[in-house]
Formats: sequence, C-alpha cells, structure tokens
Amino acid sequence: MSTKSEIEEIPWPGNLCITCLEERKLSLEHIFPDALGGALTCRFLCEDCNSLFGHSIDASAKSDPSIRSAARAVAKNVPKIVADIDEGQRFLIHTEVAMLHGKQRGGEIQGTWHHMPDGSAIAPEDQAIESLRGRMRAEGLRPEEIAASIARYTAAEPGEVVNMSPTWAAKKLAAYLAGPDLRAPEVDPLLFVKIAYEFTALLVGQAIYALSPQLEELRAVLKETRRDSDAFKLEKLTAKDVAPFHGIAFEGNKPHAVFQIRLFGKPAYRVHLRRIAVQHKPIAYTHDLETGEHWHNLDDSEAA
Repeated sequence: MSTKSEIEEIPWPGNLCITCLEERKLSLEHIFPDALGGALTCRFLCEDCNSLFGHSIDASAKSDPSIRSAARAVAKNVPKIVADIDEGQRFLIHTEVAMLHGKQRGGEIQGTWHHMPDGSAIAPEDQAIESLRGRMRAEGLRPEEIAASIARYTAAEPGEVVNMSPTWAAKKLAAYLAGPDLRAPEVDPLLFVKIAYEFTALLVGQAIYALSPQLEELRAVLKETRRDSDAFKLEKLTAKDVAPFHGIAFEGNKPHAVFQIRLFGKPAYRVHLRRIAVQHKPIAYTHDLETGEHWHNLDDSEAA
C-alpha cells in the first residue's frame, strides 16, 4: 500500500492505553518522533504516557550526533525538518581566538559569552555593545562620549581594535559558523524500544493488551524508563548511505521478535524484544520524508 499525506494515522480498535492499560482519552502518538518529521501515527496512548515519552525519550533524538549529521546531509531535500531539528540545538562558532558555543533560536545561531584566561571576554555583538556601554557609564564617561565610542565600534571592520575609553579598547572579531556541536549525548535507547513496541501494537491490535509477564515487563520498562533492563537488546548498525526516509521492519522471531529501525536512511538500529514473539509475517513500513509517501501493508495485519 502506498499513500501520500502529511500524517498517516492507523485506526486503533481499542479504548485502553497500550502502555498503562488505563481506560482514558487516547491521544495521537507519533511512532517516529514528530521532531524528526515522523508521520506514522495512532491514537493508542493516553495523554500522560504520550507526554512522558515525548519529554523523557523522544526529545533525545534531536541532539544525537549521528542523527543530526544524517539529517543535515539531506537538508536540501527536507529543509523544514532539519530546521526543526536544529532549533534549540548547540552549534560551534569559530573566531580567531577561541571556539565559541551557540544555540539556534528562531532560526538564528546565537552565541554565548566566553571568558578568556586573561580576564577579557567574547560576547555576541548585541550583548557586547550593551556590556561596553555599561562599562563606559561606570567609568563616568559622558553620554556623547559613549555614543561616539559605540558608533566607532559598530562601524569597525572585523579584526579592528577600537579605543572605547582613554584606558581600554575592544576588538571586533570575525565569527564563522563551524557547524553543529556533535558532543551531545546519544539518543536514548528506549526510543527504539518504544518504536518497536508501538509497531508491534499496530501488527497485533488489541492482543497488545495481554497481561502476559513478557508484555507487562516491556510496559514497565517504558513507563519506568528502565534503560538497564534485559527485556531488550539494542544493536547499532552501519547502513551505507543517508537518505530522506524513516523506516521500520519486523524481521521475524529469531527466536524472539526482532525489528530494524532506520532514521534518515543511515542511522540504523536492530531491536530485540527478548521473551516476546509476534505471530506475524515479516513486514516493513517506509516514510519518504521528501515526497510524503508512506509504504506499508499494515491494513493487512494479522493478529497474534
């Protein structure tokens, strides 16, 4: 089956949350994080569980170095998705004297203060001007002297030293965007457990509500964010190329349920849900982030 839409919502036959098993109002859940452009959805989580996953698990995907690198490699294909990922993330800014840190806010990279060993400081230009103005006021300079010094600084070329008062000067530095700061923590491994569990629910329907010890254990892992549980195993794979798509495949039971998950084509992960077998033929879902097309045959799913 191939469809083209911004959101692919799979109908849900139950009225209980698939994680807490409470009968509550069910909300729209993105199986792949909305922040990464995920569009496969289903209304099978209550608002509390949905919020828990969004803040404690899904949010980590935006800052993961491999995911950010893959996304930026296909930025020309999916510019809005990449802009959404970059928002609030850390970047590096190069100057002649130091490498600075910055964050993207409102689509612009905003630098932060950097204090040098000699007692001087580097600041974004708007903040630097306010700091310079405050220092000159503290020294007792007259308003017209302050205005003249600020005008000279504003008109200065990068690299130029400007005398701000009789006793000190400021240097206007050239700054260049060096790229994303890729020293952030890696994505939360529970993201892939969550994706695999929710995809399992799409495959087996209301059988996901079973009170078997195996499913109860997996639900507890997600609700309690237990990252050290032996209920799952995560393998990080190496795919060949980046590409503007997300995908998940149920590879079968070997002997337990095994899923392969790919984000932007290249960051790839294999999830083993230990002690769980899904009675379903191997099946795959792919979302082309550039065209909006979805490929799957989830409507032909077989219940466990």
